[in-house]
Amino acid sequence: MLLMWSTASAQVISGAELEGIAVGKLESTLDERGDMRRREISFSRSLFDMNVPDGAVDIVPSISGTINFAGYTPMILRVFVDGRAVRVLNFVVNVRVFDTVLVTNHELRFDEPISEFDFRLEEIAVDGRAEPIKDFNAIKGLVPIRSIRAGVPVTMSMFQAALVIEVNQPIRIVTNYHGVQVSAKGVALNRGRVGKIIRVRNESSGKILSGRVIDAQTVEVII
Repeated sequence: MLLMWSTASAQVISGAELEGIAVGKLESTLDERGDMRRREISFSRSLFDMNVPDGAVDIVPSISGTINFAGYTPMILRVFVDGRAVRVLNFVVNVRVFDTVLVTNHELRFDEPISEFDFRLEEIAVDGRAEPIKDFNAIKGLVPIRSIRAGVPVTMSMFQAALVIEVNQPIRIVTNYHGVQVSAKGVALNRGRVGKIIRVRNESSGKILSGRVIDAQTVEVII
């Protein structure tokens, strides 16, 4: 970015102008990444006015590392006059981004079914570490892995598949052997969730096997 001032023995770059250059760098970097979320950028301390020699001023902003949404982001402003480096300014900024996500309307209890009425959409500051859920369909059919307080933005790590099989429940055991599916009647020896491994007993042979829960009636044993 090239800034020109009238000729004089010395010139002043205001702190407000320096802050504007830094903010512009952060804004353009986020835009280039396709991150169009609302954002707020503030400084840990205001930048002071800077005296530099007379001449054509070029201020080059850079970000030291990555933009941190959960803390401070270090930045550098390098100031050149007529192509000669005259000042280097190091400072940190606080970048907050906001997104509209699902927030609990009330306490959600462990393992109890949920519905879209348990949540509301709310704009919050996000830190980029655990991505909050934006669409209820992402967790539809799941249940809380633990109790969740009211007013909490929810993430996928807070939910798991619902229990679909109970102990001693009759189930169908299926096995794929050389491309042929073989099935047998069985009994579940553990409670089970879709995708989880449980033990089952083959009703005819009495053999105890381990298999993956496919649905509320089916467990697949891998040979």
